[in-house]
Amino acid sequence: MKLSSELIEIGAVRMDEQFNVIDSYQSYVSTDYGPMDEHIIELTGITDDKLIGAPGFSKAMDHFTAWIGTEQTRFYSWSLSDLRQFQNEAKFKDYKGKIIRRMENNWCDFQEEYSNLLGIEKKIRLKQAVAAADYEFTGAAHTALADAVNTAEILRLSKNPPEFERIMKPVL
Repeated sequence: MKLSSELIEIGAVRMDEQFNVIDSYQSYVSTDYGPMDEHIIELTGITDDKLIGAPGFSKAMDHFTAWIGTEQTRFYSWSLSDLRQFQNEAKFKDYKGKIIRRMENNWCDFQEEYSNLLGIEKKIRLKQAVAAADYEFTGAAHTALADAVNTAEILRLSKNPPEFERIMKPVL
């Protein structure tokens, strides 16, 4: 198995039953196999110096697991790419934490769910979904916490069907 890229950041938000953000988590993750690719630095704005002193993959995953806690959790993300990254890296780096299995069993590809809500087959980029909802994109695109915050905004909107329909009417 080959690891094409390494995880450099974990970011998430916790939402209550009404889908309001009540907490957030962010951690950089140090790489094991050299400096980051220039393309990733350009895409995220995260540079190698931001990773100095950051925990490695296993420690970062254990810290993230502790933040999640033991209560029932549903993981929403914009596509399956994050889950695949967690899975591939855990396998490659022989990470034994139970969080990977928990993610696999409770993961929701909200990009697909969003497309289904709109009745389209095309996959919409997160930035496009945020713009379509007439929201301002929060944070730097392609960073873990910003993607989590913006996904949460669209998720919260989608859980209020009358408001979703009103705001998304031009798109629908």
